[in-house]
Amino acid sequence: MEHEILHADARLRRTTVVVLAVAALLLAIAVVAFHRWFSAASEATEVPTLILHVRAMTGLALMASAMCLAALAWHSARSARRTRASGQWPPLGARVVRDTPILRGDAARRRATLLTTIAVLLTLLTAGVAAIGMRLLSLLG
Repeated sequence: MEHEILHADARLRRTTVVVLAVAALLLAIAVVAFHRWFSAASEATEVPTLILHVRAMTGLALMASAMCLAALAWHSARSARRTRASGQWPPLGARVVRDTPILRGDAARRRATLLTTIAVLLTLLTAGVAAIGMRLLSLLG
């Protein structure tokens, strides 16, 4: 049995590679900057003050991570909803970065259920990460 294929969108693939490369570069710059700051601050700042600064940075990083997790949860829930509505995976109108077999019927419903489960788990993870970030930020003041 031959499967119907949704072919990759070359422009989306290029855009994805560029965005991921820029994100990786920004992450590397942030790690180096934090390392330099921490090295200088650990020599010039007393330990209790340094702990407060690191706690604040960690809290902010966790809040940023929670926002990213929330975006992933939203995307997963939206994809599940679109899959159920269209009765196929990938949903109608979707663009993909690699050739993807089209699923219909029970297989598409199972994919939608998986995406919904992932969205729920990501939402729970978002709440936990945000709570820890808020707790760290609340200890500052």
